[in-house]
Amino acid sequence: MDNRNSGDHEGRSQEERAREFARILEQQKRMEAQDGSQSASGSRGKGTEKIVARKRTTGSSGSGEHRIVTRNKRAKQKRRRKIIRRICIILLILALIALLGWFLIHAIVRHFVKKINYEDAASVSTMAPDATLDDNEEGIESTAEPVTDSPSQDVAELQSQIDIIISRMTTEATEPEETFGGKPQETQEPTVAPELEKDGVTNILLLGIDARGHLNGRADAIIVLTINENQKKIYMTSIMRDVYVVIPGRGGDRINSAYAYGGAPLLIDTIEANFGVRIDYYARVDFLSFILGVDAVGGVDIEVSEEERHWINEYLNEINGLYGREAYVDKLAEDQIGNLHLNGPQALAYARIRYVGSDYARTQRQRNVINAAVKQLKSQSIPGIISALDTILPLITTNMSVDMLSDLVWSAPAFFKYEIVEKRIPMGNTGKPVTIDKKQVIGIDFDVHSEMLQSIVNGTNVE
Repeated sequence: MDNRNSGDHEGRSQEERAREFARILEQQKRMEAQDGSQSASGSRGKGTEKIVARKRTTGSSGSGEHRIVTRNKRAKQKRRRKIIRRICIILLILALIALLGWFLIHAIVRHFVKKINYEDAASVSTMAPDATLDDNEEGIESTAEPVTDSPSQDVAELQSQIDIIISRMTTEATEPEETFGGKPQETQEPTVAPELEKDGVTNILLLGIDARGHLNGRADAIIVLTINENQKKIYMTSIMRDVYVVIPGRGGDRINSAYAYGGAPLLIDTIEANFGVRIDYYARVDFLSFILGVDAVGGVDIEVSEEERHWINEYLNEINGLYGREAYVDKLAEDQIGNLHLNGPQALAYARIRYVGSDYARTQRQRNVINAAVKQLKSQSIPGIISALDTILPLITTNMSVDMLSDLVWSAPAFFKYEIVEKRIPMGNTGKPVTIDKKQVIGIDFDVHSEMLQSIVNGTNVE
């Protein structure tokens, strides 16, 4: 019995140990399986952490570079805006300076322009219809051209053209005028010459007046000044003072007598009626103004011949007598010929010479003095120009308005660069000396000379 119990106990123990051993093995396997799973999971976690860390590092580096680029762009934009602001401020300052300068110069120009004597055409005195001029008042001029008999054919041809002009003037005068409602004609305000035309052509009648105590004096120099801005040219067309024309309301006479009868307005009417042109503006000076004007620019450089030197001294006798000076004052010595620097009285005497080359060369001498005076003025300093204008402008009498004169002064620097073209009526040697009513005059072909003057005044000529 004891043997059975002992065998049973031993058999159970072996089975238990086997089961225990199997359980331990199973447990070990599970543990090993768990350990492998944890190991794999751990390695994957570490890899993920590295990748995340790397991404974080890379991301922070890219963000830094982006911030640097953005900061540089903003700095450049800021500098650009700063430069633009500075440029705008500089331009604004320059514009203000230019504007202030324009107002200052404009004020100075108007200050000087207002010194010019404005003359209303309605205020110009005229000689009585039956009054006549005394030819002896021309002084030294009265012996220039002796009265001679003229060929009847020359007189007839001139008279035929004069009759045509008179007929045309009579027809225009009898044509009915347009009527307007309002004030009667006699109470209308006097018309003022229109402002500067916009077609680029301006015509001004320049007059040098021989005034010796009587009403108006004759026009010693008659020059139609045409400023053609389209052609960049200035035309000076001299009309010889002895040209025989029809003076409205007076009949046939020398053209220089028109001023004595009715001032610049009548002279302009005479030129318009005989040559078919329109001249709205005029500027005139007398002998004394001419002298003071030349002295104001510092004198003029003129080429003087021996014969001209002689007649300059002859005319100085008369000029010195007119202004109460000693007879010898400003006389030229015998060796003073060639390129001379003439003062005011000497330049006036030179411009009045008609014995050297007759009256044809006289108009050339007048233009020579004008050209030399302009050249002398251009060479002056700014203070010198201002001082000269301060003296010259009050000596001028004109019908141009202050605004127009200001425009001309503003444009003067450009005008100084224009080509100067000189013309004369009569052209070349086409004038014929004839005697009419015991007066030695110059007859011209009005058709030819009207066409020439019209082309210049209207700006249709092609040089």
